[in-house]
Amino acid sequence: MDSIAINLYPSLPPEDDMSLNQPPPNPPRIYPSSLDEFARPEIAAELARREQRLAGSAQPAAASTPAVVLKKAPPAQSTAPTATAPAALMIRASELNSLPINWVWPGRIARAKLTLLAGAPGSGKSAFAMSVIAAVTTGGSYPCDEGRAPKGSVILVAPRGDADVLVPRLNAAGADLERVHIITHAPGAQGSRPFDLNTDLLLLVDAIQSLDDLRVVVVDAVNLSGGRAAEQMSRSVLDRLAILAEGRDVSILALVQTAPADRGARKPATLDALTLGTARAAFVIEADPADANRKLLLQAKNELAGDPGTLAFRIGAQEIDAAQTAARVAFEPQYHSLSANEFAARQSRGFNSARAEGFEFLRSLFGSTSELAIGQVEQEARAAGLIKDKQTLNQCRVLREARLIMGLAMTRDARDRWVWAKPNSRKLTVASPPLQPQKTAQLKPSSPNAAM
Repeated sequence: MDSIAINLYPSLPPEDDMSLNQPPPNPPRIYPSSLDEFARPEIAAELARREQRLAGSAQPAAASTPAVVLKKAPPAQSTAPTATAPAALMIRASELNSLPINWVWPGRIARAKLTLLAGAPGSGKSAFAMSVIAAVTTGGSYPCDEGRAPKGSVILVAPRGDADVLVPRLNAAGADLERVHIITHAPGAQGSRPFDLNTDLLLLVDAIQSLDDLRVVVVDAVNLSGGRAAEQMSRSVLDRLAILAEGRDVSILALVQTAPADRGARKPATLDALTLGTARAAFVIEADPADANRKLLLQAKNELAGDPGTLAFRIGAQEIDAAQTAARVAFEPQYHSLSANEFAARQSRGFNSARAEGFEFLRSLFGSTSELAIGQVEQEARAAGLIKDKQTLNQCRVLREARLIMGLAMTRDARDRWVWAKPNSRKLTVASPPLQPQKTAQLKPSSPNAAM
């Protein structure tokens, strides 16, 4: 199948120069290496006109986002005359080369990818981003032994940023200010104006190209809470940021401001599927249900790695000098036991006190244990008063639902006993001390039920 490779940069070639018979030596890139097409409507209009010409349409073309690569359709099998139409770019998987992932934050922020950090206003997104900037500019370490950052420069795009806030926060986080390059304004017809990602993206491209040791671009922030039109525009910005990260081989961390969480209805701040589709990884900052002053970093999406774990942190005031303080993130040394799935289940409308009690029971019972025999779980649940004397474990809906929330699998161990096991459990048999002294005689393990 013959292909047509269209060169978008820096100008369009004459139509006669587009050979229909000579395929390119290598498959064309799916993502362009520049963003000129988003800022030059004349290129978009010209490409749209050529697409309609290839499709045999005589109608004038309207300006639209151009296609990067077009392919000729195979000859029709019918004897009736047909027009040549553009077709989708289809490449064999064997012809594509995948590159290893280079990490700026192992398991969380990848190079050449867009990563989202979402949260409601006041959730701590900016303070968290400052800790990332500090780690990168100093080559510092990440919490919970998640590795060290590659040392380099950072661009901070903060159109609404205030130097009296940004600089003290960077100092409080321990960042190397010489390696932090802040963009707040762009030149305008009547002097400087706030930087606008919708119109000034090419200026960001130039800034990226000017720094040889650039590691991360932090965008603070993209707002998704301003109505449907604003959301569509913001998603368009995120799409272009993803292309920019790919084309310039740089990590882009975009802070996404969602609508405030509805605590009364237990509705957390969320990212919809369209927004998540632009990024390879996304995380959400939420308040700990058990401690409003503790923040949790929950994984919403990660196509490049498994869930490293839920980070817990607090935001405190760091004294810069005698007359100045700034917000600073203080991470806890261990992962929080609440996973993203468990957090979502807790926020659902159906999560009542009975379910909360069952969930807390199982979490306390397992602790650091990876597996427990069903008979032991049943015995402990009866001692705790969660099931009646003649009731079996599979008859307790609360505990069955808690098991699913925690991701516990029902399987057999090496001694052929039925057990509940944590995901990726490797130990065969683990004993757990009882929650309290036993009040009843030990019972035999109950047979598993398919409904569990």
